[in-house]
Amino acid sequence: MPQVSIIIPTFQRNDKLQRALHSIFAEQQTNDVEVMVIDDCPSMSAASIVKHYENVIYLCKRGSLTGPANSRNMGIQFARANHIVFLDDDDFLLEDALTSYVEAALRDVSFFYGNHAILKDDKVSTFDAGAKRPEDLLIQNFMPIGSFMLRKSSLKSVFDPKMKSHEDWEFLLSNINFSDLEHVDKPLVCIDKGNDVDEDRKSIRLRHRYFADYMCVYARHPAPHLSKFRSLVLRGFGISVPPEALLFDQAE
Repeated sequence: MPQVSIIIPTFQRNDKLQRALHSIFAEQQTNDVEVMVIDDCPSMSAASIVKHYENVIYLCKRGSLTGPANSRNMGIQFARANHIVFLDDDDFLLEDALTSYVEAALRDVSFFYGNHAILKDDKVSTFDAGAKRPEDLLIQNFMPIGSFMLRKSSLKSVFDPKMKSHEDWEFLLSNINFSDLEHVDKPLVCIDKGNDVDEDRKSIRLRHRYFADYMCVYARHPAPHLSKFRSLVLRGFGISVPPEALLFDQAE
């Protein structure tokens, strides 16, 4: 039985997917790991990449359940290990990350997370998640996909496919137990931000969605004591929402 299931949704990014898979199989702990690739392309474009790797479970989705949220939920359903790591197909694990995940799974850690690297314009920077209070997740997400591992049996909720963005953040808040988590002070995953042109185009395309999804997260996970900070975050998107409008009641 594997100790860790790694779930990778993918859609027509074969070169990046190959890099992601290589980052996993370059480690020595692969006997303890189950890798699942869930392809959103009906023509099975990722099959040509996956076939070069042994012991990768390949699922191709067809029909209406498209998108990474549905893919991750399918992975949760079929995962055999009791600890799960999600990895986006354009990102990749860093050296010894897999060892860290497996060792934490063997200790049966409920929630395990580390720092992450950011690759942008061929330059790499590192974000220290340990410098943030876990409670700061209620203001803004600082744990990207790939930088954390959860115990499957402790999950209370799955990814919301109706959200247009930030469904990973909402998933985190729905499942994290702030009193039972462990941080390792090293980067576990590299987040590929592409180049400035790619990022600018993506930001323009998604920015109009952010407000609705941020408000959705804030309403589902009330934190009245953090309303001022939440208001400042929304102001950064060019949207003015007074703190008193963010005092959601738990029953709403």
